[in-house]
Amino acid sequence: MDAVSIVALVVILIILLVVAYFVKAKFLSSVKRDTVLLAGLSGAGKTHLFSQLCHDHVPVDTVPSLKHNSGFASALGDKADEFTIVDTPGADRLRTTYLAQYGLRTKALVFMIDSKEFGDQLKDVAEYLFNLLSSPLLAGVPILVLCNKQDYKFRAKKMGAIQFQLEKEVNLTRKTRAARLASISDKDGGEVFIGKQGEDFKFEHLDNKVEWLEFTAKPPSGKAEFGALEAWLSTATK
Repeated sequence: MDAVSIVALVVILIILLVVAYFVKAKFLSSVKRDTVLLAGLSGAGKTHLFSQLCHDHVPVDTVPSLKHNSGFASALGDKADEFTIVDTPGADRLRTTYLAQYGLRTKALVFMIDSKEFGDQLKDVAEYLFNLLSSPLLAGVPILVLCNKQDYKFRAKKMGAIQFQLEKEVNLTRKTRAARLASISDKDGGEVFIGKQGEDFKFEHLDNKVEWLEFTAKPPSGKAEFGALEAWLSTATK
């Protein structure tokens, strides 16, 4: 191949790359953030919450699902502000799939924790939450950490203790991934550094506004109390 052909080939490749960049940028700018994403480990109570928000129904029992649930809900009874809510499976192998599918559409994230089993699930919860926080798809998205199953009075961790332990564990996770983050964050749009450089991880250091709430999606009798949750949803989905 002569020099002229090589130059022509290089010019064509550059043009294709530029076109691809602008097509991608136009697509990303056209995606509307209109979805509340429910995330958390299997058994955290996501489907109980989803059923009550979307269908005003308390299921007798649920089993871990390999498919998502999607529906419409409104906060504080305001049908004019109806939004899409997606209940994602908590299985490890499916988490990245649904983040990729719904990340750009996510307007607010509700991350549910089983407060009763939190002690045994700490590492997995922290790993999952770290993956969400470090995804550029969720940059700036408001987050509610919902500490579920608070009706187990003597077994459930309170949200202050959960936040403290998660900050410690996420800090450890961040340290173990530091080398990989440094090598890929500026190259392929993968994970980004979360928190402040040179300081231990704190949720208050994030660009995302993170709030916390104690909750019981399946109380011993009656329906869950949605006042504080609906107030958050109303603000987060505006």
